[in-house]
Amino acid sequence: MILFPIMFTAVLVLTVLVALVLRSWGREEARVEALLDSPETHAVSYVVPDGQDPAILMAALHRAGFEARAHLEGGDEVLRIACEESEKAEVRSIIEHVDRTGFDGAPMHVAHARFVGER
Repeated sequence: MILFPIMFTAVLVLTVLVALVLRSWGREEARVEALLDSPETHAVSYVVPDGQDPAILMAALHRAGFEARAHLEGGDEVLRIACEESEKAEVRSIIEHVDRTGFDGAPMHVAHARFVGER
């Protein structure tokens, strides 16, 4: 008899906790998107090579303190990374030194990360 109210309360509390976590995650995503879309934010764009998961690069950049967002642009997966001009070398180094594999499991290496607009 007492088991049903306890289970009901547990499910209710769990549902509320999940909703709060999803709300927090949504707000963080909106904050990053607003930051990267702001004209005041200096950012660079990097075209992710075919077969590579951009989430690995985003995680490495996030660990280093950079905000990044992946989006499709003209059929290419592009990372937009918020960084100052003086931080471009650090961002480039992070991208070049991330250990990664392609979707097929083969190791991938980027010799020189080139940002959109660079020669």
